[in-house]
Amino acid sequence: MEIDKLFNVDQVPDSLFDSVNNTVSEARALQKKKAAENAQAVIASLQKMKGDLEGKYDDLYGMLERRITSIQDGRDGIDGRDGRNGRDGKDGKDGAAGREGRDGIDGINGMDGADGISIADIRMDFDNSLIITLSNGREINAGEVLPPDITDRLKVIINQGASGGGGGGGISSVASADNSVTVTTTSGAVDLSVPAPSATTSVIVQVRNTTGATLTKGTAVYISGATGQIPTVSKAQANSDATSAQTLGLINADLANNSNGYVTVVGLISSIDTSSYTDGQQLYLSAATAGALTSTKPYAPSHLVYMAVVEYAHAIHGELFVKVQNGYEMDELHNVSAQSAQNGQVLIYNQTTSLWEKAYLTAGSNVTITNAAGAITIGASGGGSSTILENDQVISSNYTISSAKNGLSVGPVTVNTGVAVTVGTGQQWLVLN
Repeated sequence: MEIDKLFNVDQVPDSLFDSVNNTVSEARALQKKKAAENAQAVIASLQKMKGDLEGKYDDLYGMLERRITSIQDGRDGIDGRDGRNGRDGKDGKDGAAGREGRDGIDGINGMDGADGISIADIRMDFDNSLIITLSNGREINAGEVLPPDITDRLKVIINQGASGGGGGGGISSVASADNSVTVTTTSGAVDLSVPAPSATTSVIVQVRNTTGATLTKGTAVYISGATGQIPTVSKAQANSDATSAQTLGLINADLANNSNGYVTVVGLISSIDTSSYTDGQQLYLSAATAGALTSTKPYAPSHLVYMAVVEYAHAIHGELFVKVQNGYEMDELHNVSAQSAQNGQVLIYNQTTSLWEKAYLTAGSNVTITNAAGAITIGASGGGSSTILENDQVISSNYTISSAKNGLSVGPVTVNTGVAVTVGTGQQWLVLN
């Protein structure tokens, strides 16, 4: 059946259609308005959710930051297993060859190297020590080759072209005058053997003179510095601790300025003028003249330094046996504690420390103590003077007049109850009222 026949449309008035259309339009408009309102509500809800999430995120971030700063680092976890190696990529194409660069500028020539050190000279010193001089000026003392006494006794006979000697000259024989050296000749070769070394007679030290002038033989010197691993020396003098405390010994041969030489610390110096002394006389470091010796024993404020003893008094062949012994300051003694002493201090023994210690005198009742340079003045106090003696009017503690003494007081004098004044037999105590 056709629908227009089922519903008789022609019989429906137009106003009904208009009413329906208006109702549908209003419904659609209302629906759009509701949708817009719902959209705004949704947007507002989303914005609120966003704000809430951001606040919670900020709170969570702050909490995590505080937790991170408050906790200590944990232990590192175990390394995971290495992953499998990836496949090698394909080789790229070779790039085109670049242009050849220009040659660089020649570098600056290096400095010449330092000259090598060689042996410039070898000689025997006065005490039979082997002295090796290097090309840089340094001398090395290799020690005694033969003891002095054996060297003196060793006789070497040199043939100066004796008949039948072949015309060239040379050593015809070697002998030991006192058999202290064993001489063995085998097929023209001579062997010398020493059965035992001799005792050392001197102790010497290599030094350098930088004083600006020659230090003559026998000059007393002290260590004033060092250069090139060698001590430098200057003239010693007993007028101060600085020029005497490190006294080393005597120069054993004239030593030019800026040269190396030797000082005898212990041992014999010979061929020196000792004519102003007597055999066996003791010699000291001079306080008046730098580098000189004196037979007059110095006393404070000069410094006492024992230097040598005269073994032989002679103008040319004089001999001195050197053995330096430096005196001590009071505060250098091992059982004295008196450093930085002041005027008026005295030494007092302290049994607890087993030391002599510096201390001031302590003033008692009615006593004054005045300390000065080299003097201590003790006087009466309490308004008295050197011509008026004062005494207390009340005796508050027991008192005994010293043995073989009498007592005198000016009264009135009151003796407190329970206090006794003891006057011995044959003594007197007079109170003037």
